Amino acid sequence: MSRADIIQALQSECSMSDETALDIIEHRQKVVKVPLTVRSARAISKQLAMVPDVEAAVDLWLVKGWRGFEAEWITQPKKYQEQNNPTPKNVGGAPGAFEPLPPRKEPTAAEKARVQALVNKVTGKLRA
Repeated sequence: MSRADIIQALQSECSMSDETALDIIEHRQKVVKVPLTVRSARAISKQLAMVPDVEAAVDLWLVKGWRGFEAEWITQPKKYQEQNNPTPKNVGGAPGAFEPLPPRKEPTAAEKARVQALVNKVTGKLRA
């Protein structure tokens, strides 16, 4: 079982770059401390094939340091958030999971003047 066989198994069910496959292999070695086999790579590939954006799902998996991966964590985030899981709501493009930010508040004239005074103070010190 070579590294190329494992990469091929990871890419068997879903489309991912070689770099992403190598990241999964390294993560498995460092976090789970168990080598990735061809069989487990195929199982991971099947789970990743069920998410809308494989690269985003793998990014989240690696950043969160998850020991494993389940497609439901991405495709049904509300199910797991209700159980106090910190999965972000807008990851992986799950339909209806994105909540937009509120509109940005425009600064008042007083706030703008205060910021400009600070800028002038700092740039005046830099010129001196």
